Amino acid sequence: MLPMKLNLTEELASELRHLRLSHPVNGEILTAEKLSKELGKNRAWVSQIESRRLKKIKREDVIKLYKLYYGYSDREDGAAESLAEFFLSKYYLDSEDTTFSQISNSEDDKPADIYFISKEYIKWLNSILSYKLDGLETEEDYNIFANFLYTLIFSISGNYTDTVTSISLLHFDLFKYATQTEHQEIMQLFNEISKKIDGFEPRRVINTFTERIHLLSNTTLLESEMHNHLLTGIVELTQIISCDYNIENNINFINCFIELTRKYFSKFHPEVPFTIKPLTSTENKSNLLNTITLLKTYLSNPSSLFNVK
Repeated sequence: MLPMKLNLTEELASELRHLRLSHPVNGEILTAEKLSKELGKNRAWVSQIESRRLKKIKREDVIKLYKLYYGYSDREDGAAESLAEFFLSKYYLDSEDTTFSQISNSEDDKPADIYFISKEYIKWLNSILSYKLDGLETEEDYNIFANFLYTLIFSISGNYTDTVTSISLLHFDLFKYATQTEHQEIMQLFNEISKKIDGFEPRRVINTFTERIHLLSNTTLLESEMHNHLLTGIVELTQIISCDYNIENNINFINCFIELTRKYFSKFHPEVPFTIKPLTSTENKSNLLNTITLLKTYLSNPSSLFNVK
């Protein structure tokens, strides 16, 4: 919790003024006088706070400010106070006059405080995304929004550290102040970065396929589990071949997959004659793709090939 009164240091007063000038209320940056009236104070109150003619500011007034700027309702004092504490604690924790029992400086308490603030941020983010979703009109808008969420979710789940670090470095709220030329230059840089990162896709597929090969080597897999892994592996194998990687490596990948598929049929469907032979080192890309197509046919519907009942 915030202390009952905060000393109006030069730094805190400056922060409160910056807060007013950077947070529009109903689309308008309020003057000191208008903000005073909005808070039910005398017309000079905010000016006296920002100029430090007043020496302290009450906890309840700080909460009112944050409720106003961040759109909290009258029932959300706790959330507004937590947000204020998160941003302002550096201005009052070292103050000699600030002694209150509600705040502990122990390391055990700090993560809990940050955890609570983070939960509030999640609720705030959810509100913003819901608001933006409700404002969409065209199918294209919905597709763009859905793709953005999909990319964000899979980036965070697949590579949390780099995703969070990259986004934290980019203050997109400042982007709107760029000139048209600056905007185009930055977007071009983003496109180049995007192409560079997309170039790693074949490596991802190979890595995923290699992990799947290890899974398929597990002799305890159920028939349905092994079959599903083989079907997914066929898709990954097709992607690898399509990327024109080293053909020798591709032949090795396919031969490994042929052997695993043979073991699958030998163990679970011995009635199906598995006739696909390992590839030789002289095969071309067309032969590789034909072999993959045959493997896919085996795994999808082997009875159609051999009239097995």
